[in-house]
Amino acid sequence: MIFDSRNSDSSSDAAMLCSAYLDGSITETDFAQLVDWLKSSEEHRREFSRISMLHTNLQVVMQHNDMVDFFAEDQSPDSCFTMVDPRNIRIMLEEAAEAAARRAKEAAERAAAEAAEAERKRREEEERNRPDRPKPIEIPQSAAYLAAAVLAASLLLAVSAFWHSQESATQQVVSHSQTDQAPPALPTIATLTTSIDTKWSDADASLAVGSRLMAGPLRLDHGMAQIDLDDGASVVLESPISLDLLSAGRIRLLQGKLVAQVPERAIGFTVTAGTSNIVDLGTEFGIDMRNEGGFGVHVLDGEIALKLKKEEGNDLPSESLHAGTARAVDPTGEVSKKIAMDRHVFIRRVPSTSFELAMLKSRPTAYWRFNEPESSTTIKSLGELEHESGLSPGIALGVENRRTEAGNRMASFSVPHQGIDVGVHRELALTRDFTIESWIVTPDNVDLSTPRRIISSFSEPNSGFAFGIAGHAFAGSNEFPSMTLLFTFYGQYDCLSLAGLRPNELYHVAVTVDSQGKPSLFVDGSPVPCKFNALSLTDDGYQTVPDNWNPQLIGTPSSNVRIGGNPPSQGQTYPEESWDGSIDEIAVFDRALSAEEIQMHYQAGLR
Repeated sequence: MIFDSRNSDSSSDAAMLCSAYLDGSITETDFAQLVDWLKSSEEHRREFSRISMLHTNLQVVMQHNDMVDFFAEDQSPDSCFTMVDPRNIRIMLEEAAEAAARRAKEAAERAAAEAAEAERKRREEEERNRPDRPKPIEIPQSAAYLAAAVLAASLLLAVSAFWHSQESATQQVVSHSQTDQAPPALPTIATLTTSIDTKWSDADASLAVGSRLMAGPLRLDHGMAQIDLDDGASVVLESPISLDLLSAGRIRLLQGKLVAQVPERAIGFTVTAGTSNIVDLGTEFGIDMRNEGGFGVHVLDGEIALKLKKEEGNDLPSESLHAGTARAVDPTGEVSKKIAMDRHVFIRRVPSTSFELAMLKSRPTAYWRFNEPESSTTIKSLGELEHESGLSPGIALGVENRRTEAGNRMASFSVPHQGIDVGVHRELALTRDFTIESWIVTPDNVDLSTPRRIISSFSEPNSGFAFGIAGHAFAGSNEFPSMTLLFTFYGQYDCLSLAGLRPNELYHVAVTVDSQGKPSLFVDGSPVPCKFNALSLTDDGYQTVPDNWNPQLIGTPSSNVRIGGNPPSQGQTYPEESWDGSIDEIAVFDRALSAEEIQMHYQAGLR
């Protein structure tokens, strides 16, 4: 920092350096600059003296509540004032500068007159009493005050000379000798309470669970995190996201997705998005803000007030939104239109594992984790379909999972059992463009004389889909391994993998069906070769799936789904084909995932 007496900003810079010195927060570099400034003129040393006195007086005055809000850096009611903001010092200096200069001039004139009078009397006395020793000069208090001010600046210069004459270790001690306490920490307004697989921007790279957060910008590049603000609101962040923490009850969203969960004591919590404000009235809501500035707000529970504002600053009438409603606001912040509320857009809590995070970010239609307590008699799906299903006898939760994720468990299916009745849901009437994933383990003695179904809607002739395992005994051909993947689709075909599976080993398995109805099978994240038997078109046995194959749907879409077996058949046409072994993390997607996405899911499950 270079000072120029002709520059109007120099005096403001000097006030900042003086304040840092008096507060004990000055750096060695800034200290050297302050010394140079003091050396440059007598007026600078006088100004330093005035700032010193003003700083001391302000610390007393600032204890009064009516002044704290204007001057103090820490405006919390319970805070103890310890530092004066240099910008506010400057405000007071500007208001007091003229009066201080006038008082200094008057004091100097009085001191000069009194000194002249004293000198005259001294000479008269000297003439009368020669060769007697003259009496000492009595210096008026006002003149002594000015001398003390100059002396204070001179002492500071002496400290500088001493500072620069010492070794580097001694320099550090002297640089902090002005105070026995470290400069006060900046106030914090929130806590990072939960995170998974987080990667913050370089500026925030050191953030860890439990970190206290100051007001300012945050950017999350990967993973998810939850921030609890001191006023009571919690905010779930999904990467990538950029935001500014403005206060303990207000944030500004710049880009990305968040879910705000606001208890009653934090009503009034506000999110600013563009020129609009979303004000909580006791609720849970999500905001999805795009790079171009437009955003969608979805009320998941309770009520909010949406306040739009024109760019020139004129407020538009606020709109009250209740649970189940949503609005889209254009980049100008002036237009709001109704949209369908979609819970599927948001992840409402921070996942507990890397695999759960990967699955939820792919937006499943339904996702069963089987992580409920062992005593549970029901399981609940995540994703778009949030549904609770009962367990039948023979199914147990809490089975140890062989993956490395802490606390993850599987469900054990011991035949005979009736599976898990998911029920009838239109979201699961899948015909084209869908994906099924799961982790599986089979026992050493699994009986594959009949297929074993992981999940199925196949209960009547030419109806439904079914994903599971079978082998050469089912296919009637030794071309297939003794255990492999099997996918059955609407009475159109059975698709068998040529890649074998071994009992008592953990596998990640998946099937995708594209827009033409063509299947692809995956084991441990990689596609595997398969053949299909087109049941209604040929009796030639299993064939390689042709690239241009376009099977026609001849069955009836079924939305009655069961985990661990086929749904009951009204005419008892088909057996239950119950699963034997363990199942974990079943997910159904209403789109055909890419091979890259499936590989990413598999890798996430290995962390």
